Amino acid sequence: MYKKIEFILDPNFTLPINIPIPAASILPNWWKDGESFINRENGALDIDRADLKSAGMKSCMPFLDALNSGYFLTTWADIEITKNDGVEVEYKYLDKNSKGENIYGSTDWEIVKERQGAIGYTIPRPAGHSHNHMVWNSKWGWKVPKGWSVLVTHPLNQAQLPFTTLSAIVDSDRFVPNGNIPFFIKENWTGVIEKGTPFAQLIPINRQEWVATSRVAGSKEEFIANKARSVQFGYYRSKLWVPKKYKNDTDV
Repeated sequence: MYKKIEFILDPNFTLPINIPIPAASILPNWWKDGESFINRENGALDIDRADLKSAGMKSCMPFLDALNSGYFLTTWADIEITKNDGVEVEYKYLDKNSKGENIYGSTDWEIVKERQGAIGYTIPRPAGHSHNHMVWNSKWGWKVPKGWSVLVTHPLNQAQLPFTTLSAIVDSDRFVPNGNIPFFIKENWTGVIEKGTPFAQLIPINRQEWVATSRVAGSKEEFIANKARSVQFGYYRSKLWVPKKYKNDTDV
């Protein structure tokens, strides 16, 4: 039985816009091109015997789950980022001419804004990012079942993106949010953020009251992480991992 997250578009926004999509539908190229196995003797990619195979990045299911979980909000136009005097961030929206080349467009796609003045001034900027306080001007709100909230964060593990989106948790069973999601542009980066780039990852989380306890494992067998690491590879995936499913209603 699926839980339902409902994405609701701001009725005041009439331009074409991407619908939110499952994060698993656009895995980054560096992951697709990454290694499934390494040589357990020297950590190299060259493996000349089957018994030397050890799990690589693509064999780590918890890492993949972070990439795959929830839904992405994505940009609905190309955005050119420049720097005024090499310092201050500026942005323009791009359209395509008949040859498919980028040209400056006349449409205000309302994707990004800059917050001026003191608001957010004391937020620590991520290392290596410009000071300009930018926001994604999301036109989508979202609603989840009673007792659930939504984690809004930077696309997990995707440090290749030229920006970093900040994180928040919204009680989206009580409030249908959209609006401003803060982000910062990498300090020396200029270029085009292409249409369809994920800028925020939305992961539903069940609200519970938690209490933490701590103890030493009663036996080596109880601490199953040691057992998982004692096999060559694949123990977690074959014995413990639970696939996570996030779909659009058209895929169910």
